[in-house]
Amino acid sequence: MAGDADVVVPIGDESCAKATEDYLTDGEVICYCCVVTIRSAEEDTETPLGRLAIEWKRADGVSTVRSVVPLCRVPLIQCPVSITGTLLDPRAATVRHPIRVAYCIRSHSRETIELTASFDLADVFMFCGEKRKTFHLMPFDKYSIVVVVMALTAGRLPFPKIALKSPEISDDTLQHTSRALPANLFVLDSVPFIVADWMIVQHSFNAKD
Repeated sequence: MAGDADVVVPIGDESCAKATEDYLTDGEVICYCCVVTIRSAEEDTETPLGRLAIEWKRADGVSTVRSVVPLCRVPLIQCPVSITGTLLDPRAATVRHPIRVAYCIRSHSRETIELTASFDLADVFMFCGEKRKTFHLMPFDKYSIVVVVMALTAGRLPFPKIALKSPEISDDTLQHTSRALPANLFVLDSVPFIVADWMIVQHSFNAKD
């Protein structure tokens, strides 16, 4: 993949130039992945990712063909904060058991940002903690919020969402930031294995008496 070196930059040791010996038959599809950082001025609304150059030949061919395909243009949204959400113990995600959810809000700004975090959970959760909290995020600092929820049903449930508001940042920008959170979490049904074993042992003990 080739692009503007000042705009699209591979992350770390990632290389966008790969020599592979892949073989494709009729109808097959292959995907390649390259992690990049996009650096652009604030006034740019869309940034081209560059071009994808592929050298290939047919199985019975001798000469190699070079094909160059332009990649898409990506709209960029400048946001001074980012947010991530994780379960502190994914194995504890069972029905009617406490599930600890951690949110990490990170600042990418040189200015102090005032934020208000609020929770509006679906009916499938019970909530424990502060449903609304206002705090100040220092420049390039991070702020953690941990809440405890309890799922009332099993299955794939919506991830507990957090809504952010700030007098310095527009609501549309903060809504795009919240899209980085997971869409769902999987909650398992609690099976009373321990209770069943205890009942069997108790029954056997009474039978001997």
